[in-house]
Amino acid sequence: IRVGSCAIIGELKGREMKAVFITGGTTGIGMELAKYYASKGWRVGVCGRERSKYEEHFQTLRESVHFYEADVSRRE
Repeated sequence: IRVGSCAIIGELKGREMKAVFITGGTTGIGMELAKYYASKGWRVGVCGRERSKYEEHFQTLRESVHFYEADVSRRE
């Protein structure tokens, strides 16, 4: 299922995987979605352009929120 900048990974052999990957997940609504899913026990992957924003906003959630540095607005 795709919801805006959020891709929710569905079921695996009838069991919910509870994993989500969010582009733009270090600011704005993407960040709030990442925090929400992490607080519900989901494994969360976020990608953003600046690792410093991830380190600032996800200090207590690093067990469940993993950062990937990328600029998805560029094709390169």
